[in-house]
Amino acid sequence: MLSTLLQARDADSGEAMTDRQLHDELITLLVAGTETAAGGLAWLFHELGRHPLVDQRLHQELRDHVALPLGPERLARLEYTRRVVDEALRVRNPGGITIRRATTDVELGGYRFPRGTEFIFSALVLHRNPRYFPHPLRFDPDRWLPDRPPVPRGAFVPFGAGSHLCIGESFARTEMMTVVAAVAGRWRLAPVPGARVRGVMTSTNRPENLLMTAEPRTDPSGNRPAGP
Repeated sequence: MLSTLLQARDADSGEAMTDRQLHDELITLLVAGTETAAGGLAWLFHELGRHPLVDQRLHQELRDHVALPLGPERLARLEYTRRVVDEALRVRNPGGITIRRATTDVELGGYRFPRGTEFIFSALVLHRNPRYFPHPLRFDPDRWLPDRPPVPRGAFVPFGAGSHLCIGESFARTEMMTVVAAVAGRWRLAPVPGARVRGVMTSTNRPENLLMTAEPRTDPSGNRPAGP
């Protein structure tokens, strides 16, 4: 990532980034691609622990398609894993509160708001709208199958949208896919009985008291599978 930024050139001037710009870009990617991704992964493994059939199906895909080295081509084959990631980002969106400022006068719900009004919304609430997501609290990765009705623009915004789309989206998605493949391919994270997990909303939405036990996977022959 650092090498790519160092080699980047402005499309108009051909100039490289200054040291300050490089620093700011790296900090932005670090924050956007780690804290939210970590929260998203924590929620994802929590949901896998609560849904053993989803966990088994995910592991089967990883066993069928993943081997060293784990690169972009192999990640692209993990269609079910990608749907699991999307469903975790939907039902347990790790993003916090988002603020947007109206650039023109706008009418919402029968009320008129002048230009400059600031709106506060939560993607976590948007993602649980039953109008667009039937049985919104159900963890169902197959709702993202290509033959399902498309989700309207603005109904699923785990990384924001428009000109303010998170710069770390691609990085965070790749990071999450890689971690899921590396961990779930070799381990099952089982919930600790009696532990009550709750969401804590700060700058992100993260699980509190998420206690899990790492159980090694075995293949049909009883051996631990090789993996990344």
